[in-house]
Amino acid sequence: MTTDHAAAAVLRVTGAFPDNLPAQLRDAGLTRTSARFFYQAGREDPVAPAGALPHRMPTLDSCSP
Repeated sequence: MTTDHAAAAVLRVTGAFPDNLPAQLRDAGLTRTSARFFYQAGREDPVAPAGALPHRMPTLDSCSP
């Protein structure tokens, strides 16, 4: 596992923001705030709220492997 994959895995599972964040993630704009958002968003089941939206409503989606 590469350093950036390991850092992403830690963020995804624990929400902890590593002090030694790889440059690729930092340069891509990952901050403590955005990391916290992605951590929280990743814990939700996207099917439930999506099912409540109108059928043709435009949405912004994100995914995390």
